[in-house]
Amino acid sequence: MLKIFSNNLYDKEMMEYINQLVTPNLRSGVPKMVLEISPFQYQVLVGICAFLVAYKIGNLIKRLRSNFPPGPIGLPIVGYLPFLSENTHLDLIELGKKYGDIFR
Repeated sequence: MLKIFSNNLYDKEMMEYINQLVTPNLRSGVPKMVLEISPFQYQVLVGICAFLVAYKIGNLIKRLRSNFPPGPIGLPIVGYLPFLSENTHLDLIELGKKYGDIFR
C-alpha cells in the first residue's frame, strides 16, 4: 500500500480509493497486483519478443554455418540445383574456381 504523508483527510480518502482500484483483493482478502497493458503496449511487447527470437535464431544459424567451408547459397531442400544449367560440369568448374576445390 502507498504511504500517505499528508494530514489532509481528502488526500487519505483519495489514496485509499486509488489503492482499491489498483490492488483489488482476492477472496482471502490478500491484495492482488494488477498489471494492465494497452493493445499498443502488447503489440510492442510481442514485436520486441519476435525480434529477439529471430535474432537468436539468426545467430544460431550463423554459428552453425561458420564451421563449413565457403560455398554457393542454395534453396531449402533443392539446394543449388535450380541454378545449374544443362552444362552442369561447366557450372561446377566455375563454382570450383570461385570457391576453391572444396565447396559445399
